[in-house]
Amino acid sequence: MGLLARAKDLINTAISKTPLTEIDFRLLLTNNKAIFARASGDLYEALRLQTEAGHLASQSKDAHLLGNHFHGLGVTNEMIYEREGSEIYFDRALLAYTEACHYYEVSACTREYASTLNCIAYLFVRAERVEDALDYSVRAFDEARIVRDEGLIAECLLTRAQAFLLRKWYDTALTFASEARRIFQAKGFGLLRDDAHKTIEKILGAMREEDCAAQDSNSPALHGVRT
Repeated sequence: MGLLARAKDLINTAISKTPLTEIDFRLLLTNNKAIFARASGDLYEALRLQTEAGHLASQSKDAHLLGNHFHGLGVTNEMIYEREGSEIYFDRALLAYTEACHYYEVSACTREYASTLNCIAYLFVRAERVEDALDYSVRAFDEARIVRDEGLIAECLLTRAQAFLLRKWYDTALTFASEARRIFQAKGFGLLRDDAHKTIEKILGAMREEDCAAQDSNSPALHGVRT
């Protein structure tokens, strides 16, 4: 989900709740500010705002809002991890996503729960921890099927494809990525379709490299055979 779309979802959450406590309103507002800071590329400002929101979160009893808070914290730390490669941000992202899963499960927010499981799976893809990535992507896929969210199902399929690409199971990766692209195309999700297409190109490129390596290893010259 895009950053602005997530902000809209959080605002809609506030509108649908009557009434919001002062603490919950301030938590929602601060988290929204963090989302917009992330969207503008100011990750450390987003992190500062989410740290501020953390003090409010400790006083909130709204499990859904708490899930949103920790999910957003996970996203920010993951983005810093991607940019800087520091393991501390990986650990913080994983911890925040895990907390978000807890609160989404408690509040029966199955879609958000599935989405966050997929975030964890993709975080493991970034870290090249293939088995963990596959485990979480399967769990996310199963939850996404419960809510019949085709877009989210496709996101889970794409994450699985990326994990299988790391494992070098190229045919399996291509199957999942192609199905994800088909769904994104049908739903009109252009950016996600493009992400799936890029993954397919990576898979096909890896398959070509593997074929070339196999041909080279079987060449007569390599085995000292004169032609």
